[in-house]
Amino acid sequence: MTGTTHILSTSDEIAMLRESARSMLLQEWPPERAVAASKDPSAMRRIWDLMSRQGWLALGSDPDDAGLRLATVLLNELGRAACPVPLADAFLANTLLAKAASAPAEASNLWAALHQGKTSLSLVLGSHDGDANAGALGVSTRAGKTVLSGQAAFVEGTSTATHLLVMTDQSGKAAIVDARIPQVTVSTTPGFIAPPLAEVSFDAAPATVFQTGMSDTADLSRLARHCLTARAFGAASRGFEMVVDYAKLRTQFGKKIGQFQAIQHKLANVMINMEISRLTLWRAAASHDRGDPDWRYAAGAAVSGASPALRQACLETHHAFGGVSFWEEHEMPRHFRRIHADLVRCGGIHAAREDMAHFLLDARVE
Repeated sequence: MTGTTHILSTSDEIAMLRESARSMLLQEWPPERAVAASKDPSAMRRIWDLMSRQGWLALGSDPDDAGLRLATVLLNELGRAACPVPLADAFLANTLLAKAASAPAEASNLWAALHQGKTSLSLVLGSHDGDANAGALGVSTRAGKTVLSGQAAFVEGTSTATHLLVMTDQSGKAAIVDARIPQVTVSTTPGFIAPPLAEVSFDAAPATVFQTGMSDTADLSRLARHCLTARAFGAASRGFEMVVDYAKLRTQFGKKIGQFQAIQHKLANVMINMEISRLTLWRAAASHDRGDPDWRYAAGAAVSGASPALRQACLETHHAFGGVSFWEEHEMPRHFRRIHADLVRCGGIHAAREDMAHFLLDARVE
């Protein structure tokens, strides 16, 4: 999926990419098997391998590519399909390496394997997460070897990860750690999200450390927030489509429920807010890909606007469905969990609003 900054410049190109991704996921990750497949490491590895052959795992590698726009479209589709493969982690990892002035051979080899689908990475943000409870990770030297110690929470994709890409507490430094060594302990933290996130502990784990080249390491958290919001948008979109179809079929008091103005008004408001969310997310992605220095403000605005809009869309969808959408056999519970879990990660709306405040207030001071 390499190209120029003109990629995805037309609505037809976007539609073609979306249709291709949706068709592949519908065939390989059908809704009726999504929940079971997300708990099956072999199913996760199969879809990961397929994505590598589609070129998805190289997203962000080429600075001239429309990386965040491509990622936004594909994460929309993954959210819609309730497919939890860590594509966002792959995109962020590629973006990180692309900005590095130089990287050790171990890092280059790992990224080549990632693009080929032979390995899977989980990104560990630690103190760069945007959430004060995400942990801290330090690098030191023992017996002439570089090692990593500390704990980090809110790590995704550990069930299939072969390696961990860790943002350390040292300025601008990242570390690569083999996830399968005894010095690494992964503890799942069951909760709202499915599959669950994990807490990872490093006990003097051997690590390959390199300088990221990012002038502001908080950019990684900003990009992660955008990617998670894009995935939540896909889940909300699927829920909205389902409830619109349901409103055309469900009969109450001798009428289709879609004929009641109360339902019509709620769904119309959801549609408007969803469209605003889509446009702001897209604008933020395009701003980043163009190298616009104001992309951080656009990203903050997108997350700040989309977060309450997507939550409300999810709730209104549940209200219109009624009790049927609370059955575990129904699709909606998985989307409900995805939306609410993704929107609070990496500092969520609070970190996004703080970014906007800093941008506006600093601009006034200057």
